[in-house]
Amino acid sequence: MVRNGARCLRLPGAGAAAMSAKRRKRTMSQIAGKSPSARQAGYSLIEILVAMAIMSLAVSIVVPNAFDLVVRFQRLTERSAALDAFAKCRLDALISNRVITLSGEIGAPEEIPAEMVCLVLPDGWQAEFEDDLIFSPAGICAGGIVELRQPDGLTSTYILDRQSCSLKPADE
Repeated sequence: MVRNGARCLRLPGAGAAAMSAKRRKRTMSQIAGKSPSARQAGYSLIEILVAMAIMSLAVSIVVPNAFDLVVRFQRLTERSAALDAFAKCRLDALISNRVITLSGEIGAPEEIPAEMVCLVLPDGWQAEFEDDLIFSPAGICAGGIVELRQPDGLTSTYILDRQSCSLKPADE
């Protein structure tokens, strides 16, 4: 390094070893693309609070809908099981070679008469028949309207389709 008055003149390659550690750090950060006056990495308290507020708002919208979705899927599964119970009655009539008649109101399994054992509904569900449902061993069905009552009080009405011997929603 050659001194020329108050100015310092560096020659290429000369004095690299004498460079201070602080100057070396600054040079390395400049090489990495950061300016020496760059702010330290991190988030301010305001930024964190805003992010938490947005996340809590999203959770407050999603969680209740998720619970409602689970309950709806459970009811759909139970309704499917109830309709499958009627299909089982038809199958029992064919296998046992006897006529099965469903009538009145059916609820809990202990309330089911011996001749209607084929119809086991999910817990809390009830079936009410306007006309008797008759399943014969010849595959012939007769009957009319069935009302299925869910545990929460909702009622769905079904009509016996005589060709397929299955229950179809009344609103179709």
